[in-house]
Amino acid sequence: RLYFAALEQDRPGTFDLSLQGETVAKNIDVEGQAGLGHALVKEFADVAVDNNLVVELAAKNSDNPVTLSAIEVTRND
Repeated sequence: RLYFAALEQDRPGTFDLSLQGETVAKNIDVEGQAGLGHALVKEFADVAVDNNLVVELAAKNSDNPVTLSAIEVTRND
């Protein structure tokens, strides 16, 4: 799970999210989807990781950086 929040001082625009080099979500709008000051949680299952988990956030239309507030990783055996 990836946790995001749009705070008044941040106000990020939309962004794309990639895991392990593969785009898994496009045009995420934290403020539009969760509301200002509220958390947005995105969950992705069955992400194959060998050594390192690679998370990429690509801002599309904002000068404000996208901030990943928290990450939760669960191992599936």
